[in-house]
Amino acid sequence: MIHDSNYMALRGDVISVSSLTVAEQEFVAELKRQAKQLGEWTVYENYWLRAVADFYKESGLTRKQIRERGAYRIAQDLGSRLAVEAGLARMPAGLIEQSRSSVSDDALTDSQVT
Repeated sequence: MIHDSNYMALRGDVISVSSLTVAEQEFVAELKRQAKQLGEWTVYENYWLRAVADFYKESGLTRKQIRERGAYRIAQDLGSRLAVEAGLARMPAGLIEQSRSSVSDDALTDSQVT
């Protein structure tokens, strides 16, 4: 879920979308489209892991640095949302009620990335 250029992850982490490069913002929009289109957690997991590796391939960043990037964290969270929707994972304790709507299509909507 993104509000005012922030993405709220299932665990409550806020990821600043406005701090991402334009290329990363476009990449996040593509990740969201793919999550919605693929729909199945395992298929999306295989997709995003390869897509993130390919996206950052020429960046010179270490794997640790890539895992700290907002685009990586959003990609991972989208997978978590799909797992919750499929009943393969549970919402983090304490966030079940407040995040119920965040597992909806709102988190996967392209228009939320600015």
